[in-house]
Amino acid sequence: MKKALLLLLILFNLVLPIQVLASEDWVIESFQSNITIQETGVVRVVEKIDVDFSTLSKHGITRDLPYIYEDKAGKKTYSEIEVSAVKRNEKEEKYTIS
Repeated sequence: MKKALLLLLILFNLVLPIQVLASEDWVIESFQSNITIQETGVVRVVEKIDVDFSTLSKHGITRDLPYIYEDKAGKKTYSEIEVSAVKRNEKEEKYTIS
């Protein structure tokens, strides 16, 4: 048992430096979210995310938006998501949805 634990610790220490080297060198400098719930039940969300990629050559960020919600009884509710615009420096930017 002690040998297995020792082997596991050695493997962990060998893998850890690889994970550190694979880390991203970019930072989210600010995140602002304005959420409005209309009387019709429509939720309007406007987000402003300032990201500094430093010297990295990046094409933007990935944003995960939940659209399936499940209550304690297991009943699922599906919401519709409509993206009205994605902008960079106040100019319209191409985006993909998957």
